[in-house]
Amino acid sequence: MIFSILQTNIIHDNVIRELINMLRKDLVMSYIQCKICKRELDVKNFYKKQRSTCKNCYNKNRQEKYKKSICRYCKEEFRPGIKGRYRYCKDECRLKDKIAVDDKTGCWNWQGSISLRGYGKIVWGSNTGALAHRVYYQVFKGNLKDNKVIIHSCDNTRCVNPEHLRIGTRKENTEDAQLKGRLKLRSRLTREHVINIRKLYHEGTSPEILAKMYKRSQGTIMDIVYRVSWKEI
Repeated sequence: MIFSILQTNIIHDNVIRELINMLRKDLVMSYIQCKICKRELDVKNFYKKQRSTCKNCYNKNRQEKYKKSICRYCKEEFRPGIKGRYRYCKDECRLKDKIAVDDKTGCWNWQGSISLRGYGKIVWGSNTGALAHRVYYQVFKGNLKDNKVIIHSCDNTRCVNPEHLRIGTRKENTEDAQLKGRLKLRSRLTREHVINIRKLYHEGTSPEILAKMYKRSQGTIMDIVYRVSWKEI
């Protein structure tokens, strides 16, 4: 009986000691001295990731640091974003700083990365591979629907001059390219071609050679041979 009483007293003493230590830590951490204003303030007056300076001093320093900046293109002073990551005062300045103007043609030749098809590419918002000429049209002329295409009047894929761009459909774009000789259409197969393909195949000519001869895929050649297409012949 006496042993159990002593044991419970020891346990209570340990619990009390732990509580006292926790309270001491809380009292120490609840007040922090700001390095700038030298005031001891409650933890609530500090940001979680910035414990060295209080909120007021931290915000004042950021405002003074990013109060003014000079635009890289127009050289005018402006107040950048809260993180200070904006180098241009507006979107137009950013876009105009990425071009080289051709005095003879009036084209604004894109100076950034180029896609495999020859069009300019730009990081725009969340789109890391936006087409430059579409972005320029949206910024300088207005909104552009996704189902519409941009037609170049100058036939220069690197050009982003809004005056050389107009909205059109895919059909209009194809017709424009065909009229200007930029689109080489394959000749259509005739009855004589189909008969000759089947004859050559049965004589031992491989589909690969026939595909090169008639500028078609091997799948198209085999469809003709097995009458998947051109069934009427």
